[in-house]
Amino acid sequence: MSARLTIGVNLGEYASSILSQVKWFGEFDRAEGSDRHEKVHIGVEPFLLAFAMELALKAWFVFDHDNPKPPRTHNLVKLFKRLELDSQLRLERAFEGSVASLHPVNFLGSVGMKGFLEQHANAFVEWRYPHERKHPMQFQISAFVATLEMVLSEFRTRYHIQEAWPPLSAVPLPPETR
Repeated sequence: MSARLTIGVNLGEYASSILSQVKWFGEFDRAEGSDRHEKVHIGVEPFLLAFAMELALKAWFVFDHDNPKPPRTHNLVKLFKRLELDSQLRLERAFEGSVASLHPVNFLGSVGMKGFLEQHANAFVEWRYPHERKHPMQFQISAFVATLEMVLSEFRTRYHIQEAWPPLSAVPLPPETR
């Protein structure tokens, strides 16, 4: 597998791992049967989910551009706009088909994936230091989770991992490399 594919797949896996951790926060809090969730994790979930989306979009970028170095930005809209037009359209269609109908966006602004990302474009930066906010912030966790799950699901259709046989560890090395 080329370096760009490995990097892209790894970025997608990192995003999936972060998403799993954030979902675990909610499961843990519901199991406790309290209202701790809002008090303990305020700002953590938006921060982590935004970071996971950033990694997922960078994984797409790596695949789209055959470039192992994605843009160095946290802005979700800038990352989305850097994807190939086909990828943007694919994600827009998937967003409309799987997210928009189930999670109505309650923000002002345009509709669609790009519009949704515009509402959260700088969430990674803004939610890192909630005490420094100058204006009230909104973050639709359930809609963001659904969008991130959709992006990752669509990304996974771009590649297939198949186990090689025999495993590399079972292949004897030539005498000159021992």
